[in-house]
Amino acid sequence: MERREILLLLVFSCVYLKCFVQTEKCDPKPLIKKHEGYKQCVYLDTSGKRTIGYGFNMEKAGAREEFIRADPRGHCQGTAGKTFDMFLKSPLTKCSKTCPGCCKDSEISKCLSVPCLDNKYIERLLDSSLKTAIVDAEVVIGNSTFNALCCPVQNAIVNMAYNLGRTKFKDFVKFKAAIEKGDWDKAAYEAKNSIWCGQVKTRCTDISKIIGAGC
Repeated sequence: MERREILLLLVFSCVYLKCFVQTEKCDPKPLIKKHEGYKQCVYLDTSGKRTIGYGFNMEKAGAREEFIRADPRGHCQGTAGKTFDMFLKSPLTKCSKTCPGCCKDSEISKCLSVPCLDNKYIERLLDSSLKTAIVDAEVVIGNSTFNALCCPVQNAIVNMAYNLGRTKFKDFVKFKAAIEKGDWDKAAYEAKNSIWCGQVKTRCTDISKIIGAGC
């Protein structure tokens, strides 16, 4: 093989590999599902907010509009809006997962008395919230910095954004600075050395471990 052909082959290989890496699609959903848990009926989260599905906060700003957009029956605002209001005002459930299958025999009547959201709706709510979390992660960390990160670290950061929301995540200034420098140990330390970490515990431990491993 001539030198020119070898050079062309090397250039082609580099371009191919670069494209492959850049088009790799990160998927933060499995990690979020692991940490959020799953409930079809309304419950109170650790901060006392009415929540449903995979940690969808029904009391956050814009929750009603997001709930309506996620309606799998189509954007029928009247119906979806009434559904949201029904869940927002519904009795709470102590069921840990699905309803009514999660309940003990003695609790079935209580479980049946609360409305439960179907799986398709919950998945659409998750997808909607996930899009917001990705944007929040890009804004807080910086678009170019975030998109240059490997998938495990991206997924961990999106997980934080999903749980914290943009406003609270913006307070992690030292964490952001460490990510920008590629100082993974420092970034993991800043995540662990926070009030948030004490609140979410296992979630924080898992995320810190992923970030500490770096890219």
